[in-house]
Amino acid sequence: MSYQKEMNEEFVTEAKEHLDIMEPELLILEKSPDQADPNRIAKIFRSIHTIKGASAFLNFDRICELSHIMETLLGMIRSGDITVEEKYIDVLLSGTDILNTMLDNLKESNNMDINDIKQRIQKMIDSETSPESKREMEISADLKDLKGETVDFDISEYTLKNIPGSYNYVYVLSYDLHVIQKKEGISPLRVVSTLLKNGFIMDSKLHTEAQDISMHEIRANPLMYHVLFATTIDPGHIESVTSLSSANIRQVDMVAAES
Repeated sequence: MSYQKEMNEEFVTEAKEHLDIMEPELLILEKSPDQADPNRIAKIFRSIHTIKGASAFLNFDRICELSHIMETLLGMIRSGDITVEEKYIDVLLSGTDILNTMLDNLKESNNMDINDIKQRIQKMIDSETSPESKREMEISADLKDLKGETVDFDISEYTLKNIPGSYNYVYVLSYDLHVIQKKEGISPLRVVSTLLKNGFIMDSKLHTEAQDISMHEIRANPLMYHVLFATTIDPGHIESVTSLSSANIRQVDMVAAES
């Protein structure tokens, strides 16, 4: 089995598990929207965020686009910007159906037309976004590490403001996925999955000189994965959780970022 195929199969299995978590939870919210449990909303949000993060890493663009806009709507529900209503749950359930369809035909997923569902969700987001939130979405956050050096990720002030409240730490993590697989036996997708289980991937960048993600190419070239990562994990434990040395971890100065 090729390296890419193995990662794809692992992604489909995990993504479908998360959709299986989301659907019954959404149905419960649909039946009793006036009794929405914040923990249930957070659980749904984590699942769609995981699908978005893994699909972005593997370049399944349509899956990433749809999960991203669903995540945005769920984020607004989670933050209290909008209240749970049947129309929002219905469109999220439609989104899970389409994601399942794309996962069933992963090879052709990037060619699937998702404009209708994206437009439906975007109209809801636009109609419920306050002028202040719209302004924050258009302004890039000024991020620096504890040494005062610029953090090279372009995220909005709105994204920064709406990091889950318990995530008190933000780091820039730099992985050589070739090295971590060779030395630790940890696959690239497992790196992503571990991060998503322990926090929130705010943004990420994948860089390699390789022409494709084949086993031969990965062995011959560094595969660098840079992540802007929000978490509850303090500096004393972040190395053990991420399997990174301190040289590959930069802590973001959140006091300065939020001032």
